[in-house]
Amino acid sequence: MAMHTKDGRLVTDEMLEEWADMYESGNWPEGETVVKDPALIRDDALKPVTFKLPEYKIAQLDKKAASNGETRSEALRKAVDGYLAIA
Repeated sequence: MAMHTKDGRLVTDEMLEEWADMYESGNWPEGETVVKDPALIRDDALKPVTFKLPEYKIAQLDKKAASNGETRSEALRKAVDGYLAIA
């Protein structure tokens, strides 16, 4: 499966190596997105899962996710992976 950048360029091995070096050295550009979950780059069908939480827990979740440099979705995926012992 070929991967492409947002602007349509084919992602090469050289690009991946350069990006990995930048990310690992802490030189990743502010605001750029890194896909950490391989399921998000495969052809797996993704479906939304919804459930209710009290507002204070959502606020805590968002704060902790942000402090870890994650989105709410990334934090929740990580929690599900842990629950399923995938991590």
